[in-house]
Amino acid sequence: MFVASLVAGAYALSAQTQHIQPSFTVSAAMAAFDPRAEIAQDRAATQEAVIERARADRAAAIKTAADAAASASANAVGAPPPPPPVSTPDHAAVQAIIQAAFAPQGPDAVSWALRVSACESGYNPNSYNPAGYMGLFQFAPSTWAHTPYGSSSPYDATANANAAAWLYQHSGPNQWGCK
Repeated sequence: MFVASLVAGAYALSAQTQHIQPSFTVSAAMAAFDPRAEIAQDRAATQEAVIERARADRAAAIKTAADAAASASANAVGAPPPPPPVSTPDHAAVQAIIQAAFAPQGPDAVSWALRVSACESGYNPNSYNPAGYMGLFQFAPSTWAHTPYGSSSPYDATANANAAAWLYQHSGPNQWGCK
């Protein structure tokens, strides 16, 4: 009854003051006084804010991924390129090079070096891992640069075996993933 009298009053007011449009309906009058309508508006605004925040987060994630890709690309520029395709020495010749490099450290070191080189590169001195590891013992560019053989090519079997022997002597066998 209250709503009906309110609507009737609204029409009367509309005709006199022109503040309320003649299209004013009962549902509009109820919505104006219904706290549920206000709650629904708050929910809609909250949902819009959540959607907008998700869009901003996604844009930030895309930018972060693009920045990381650009950084990785820039870092890859400084890494040595894979070796040119050349014939690889036979396994016996490579094993002899490794044995000569590790012999001063004893038979256990020689055995370890042969096992690790077989695991890391398959006795291929031209082995290259896309992560940047190179040569018989798969040196990282930064590790290679800090050995006494850093000015040589990491794809030189003798230099790589000697650098591995040097690193083994100074830091032990835990520098390699293969054991």
